[in-house]
Amino acid sequence: MCRQNYDDAPRPTHKLAAIDEITKLVAALRDRLSKLDDFTADQLWRPDAEVSRLLDSTDATESRYGHTIYRQRIDEKHEITFALQEPHIHEALTVLEGYCEEAHEMIRKDEGGRTSGEALRMWLINIRNMWVDVLDRPFTRDYHNGSLISTAGRFCVDALRAVDPTVSEPQLSWAMRKVIESTRR
Repeated sequence: MCRQNYDDAPRPTHKLAAIDEITKLVAALRDRLSKLDDFTADQLWRPDAEVSRLLDSTDATESRYGHTIYRQRIDEKHEITFALQEPHIHEALTVLEGYCEEAHEMIRKDEGGRTSGEALRMWLINIRNMWVDVLDRPFTRDYHNGSLISTAGRFCVDALRAVDPTVSEPQLSWAMRKVIESTRR
């Protein structure tokens, strides 16, 4: 379902804003539907009668309004049919509100600062593990005048330049610091 790179994910504040916007739209739609006068409501929900006829008297798999008509054969003579109609649409709004509440609770607080480069972090964890566990060397990030000068730091700069030259040395140094800090805990 997720089609974006983790590194391109929006910040938590942007995710919350999107969820809050959907929550407000659902609430406004629910409110507007509840305040329809009988005549307008009758016009709005009138297609339900046509959809009911499609369910009972045809082999249609969709309505002209966009419904998917679900059919489940029980035996040679009987089938169960289903399509969304007014009560289901109201229920869907309730479900969507619940989804929004859950999503809102699950989004972590935005702690500010730079966004994490997940791919770079994972690459550095693997390099660090090789450096420490296989080569038995200290994985350090000593730097001077903005350049990494430790052996591990220079190796990471050179190796990453061959893999992804778009990552700057300050980005790499910051990511190395985060990886080193996380392994000390």
